Formats: sequence, C-alpha cells, structure tokens
Amino acid sequence: MFRTDKATVALLVCYDIEFPEIARIARARGADILFCPSCTDDRHGLYRVKYSCHSRAVENQVYVVTSGTVGSLPTVGGMRQSFGQAAVIAPNDVPFPPGGIVAEGEINQEMVVTAELDLQLLHEIRERGSVTTWRDRRTDLYPDWS
Repeated sequence: MFRTDKATVALLVCYDIEFPEIARIARARGADILFCPSCTDDRHGLYRVKYSCHSRAVENQVYVVTSGTVGSLPTVGGMRQSFGQAAVIAPNDVPFPPGGIVAEGEINQEMVVTAELDLQLLHEIRERGSVTTWRDRRTDLYPDWS
C-alpha cells in the first residue's frame, strides 16, 4: 500500500490479482487504485490476469492499472516469450466507458498507455452507482481481514 498526495494505491504483482481476497484487503485499507504489473508467457496467462483485473475492479469498485512484459529476452531464463497488454480498467458501471476500459494498449505491442482517473466519480458510484458491490458486500460472511 502506498499513500500519495493523489490517491492510495496497492501493488498486486501478476498472480496476486487472481486472488480476490488480496484485492479486498487492499480496498478495505483504503486503496482506490490497484497496480498490477505482470509477466505472462502465453495468451492463457495474459487473459487470466486481464480478466482477474476486470473482476477486481467490479468487486471492489476500484481502478486497476495493469501492464505486462512483451517480446523476448533470449539470454534471460524464463523470458523467451512474453504476452502482455497495458490497460486502465474502471468498475464497469454507467458513468465509465462500456466494458470498464478507460484506456488500453495493443496486445504484445510496446507502448505507453495513459489515462486520467476521476477519484471523485469512483467515490460517488460506491454510494449511488447502478450496482454498489463494495457497500453490499457480506462482511458478516466474508470479512475484509483489515
């Protein structure tokens, strides 16, 4: 967790994003943005991380910023091939773009992806969005472990 002048962010590296409870704990501790750098060596891994990022954004009503390694480093063990894609993902709710994609790069293309994140809008949809997954979570059954 990192508290900055702009937002509280959490870093969930690659495989970490695939575990809902880690993101839930980060959100319970105040994270509004999850950063997820990843290194996947095939399309299966890329999509597993990508879809997990979308799920965590919806479940916790947070932004998720993901970036993946692309290309190859033949002289480095385990880096013969990478499949990656950068994206900025929002909770999939009405005020955000359809599909929850704020910005997205091309799969396996080296590029920089940027976006402006509206934290006030994020806070508003937690209270009055078309779905309020964060507010409606069942902490009596599934505690936040915060």
